[in-house]
Amino acid sequence: MNPFDACPGPRARDRACGFSLIEVTIALGITSFALISIFGLLPTGLSTFRNSIDRSISSQIAQGIISRARQTDFSNLMVFQTVSGSPLRFTDEGEETTEASKTIYVATVTMDTQVGVPSSTSFTNSSLARIRVRVANSPNGSETPITGNSTSVHDFSAFIPKM
Repeated sequence: MNPFDACPGPRARDRACGFSLIEVTIALGITSFALISIFGLLPTGLSTFRNSIDRSISSQIAQGIISRARQTDFSNLMVFQTVSGSPLRFTDEGEETTEASKTIYVATVTMDTQVGVPSSTSFTNSSLARIRVRVANSPNGSETPITGNSTSVHDFSAFIPKM
């Protein structure tokens, strides 16, 4: 079998089969355009991933605090209120800690025991309490006041009935 049989054309014997330099250059241009587009989306994807982790862990922290409040006697609910300047500390896995070096998330809790019924503007119910939990990603584990509406601050609230 002749090696030039696979190459079509009248002058197949004069040149070897393969890609020309222009074809290779065009293929590399198309490939590099696609790769640059993908690499351009990488920071956005990582930022979205980090925000979803923050929201998930913040939700887990708030759910734990609200669950403990619901299991507490109604007359003792005010113990969950955090004093200004001393928020609760949590690790990167959402577990409560007392060590400042392991603190990644901080949470403040406020309680309202004289709560207006959600469907009424004038009626307050003394058998209903509202707990508000504000969780923030605290960079470097530093305890900073939780203020503002940043994407790293998440607010949660729940109503607790007197049983």
